[in-house]
Amino acid sequence: MEAPDVKRQGNAWIGEKVHTLMWRAGRTQKQLAAVLNVDQGSVSNRLRGKTVWSAVELAAVAAWLEVPINDLMPEVELDPPDPNDGVAGAPTRARTWDLRITRPLVAA
Repeated sequence: MEAPDVKRQGNAWIGEKVHTLMWRAGRTQKQLAAVLNVDQGSVSNRLRGKTVWSAVELAAVAAWLEVPINDLMPEVELDPPDPNDGVAGAPTRARTWDLRITRPLVAA
């Protein structure tokens, strides 16, 4: 079974959250584009989870929306790799941590 694309899910979650907060505050994509110094199409891609948000962009958006930056971040859970994955301590593949988003998008 293939692992879910957590980065894509995280970016989509952030975009949905930003969009919801913008709507509540009566803010537009054009206004956000000015804050981020990008065009409206780039904002649209971020809001749809197609473009990765940088930490600096999230900090700017949080300040612009007057919310704590933590409100824009999904909660994640890390599961350690299986210690029995591999033979005699020599893994057949790199041991990786499984990452899952645990905080669903909920209207605040």
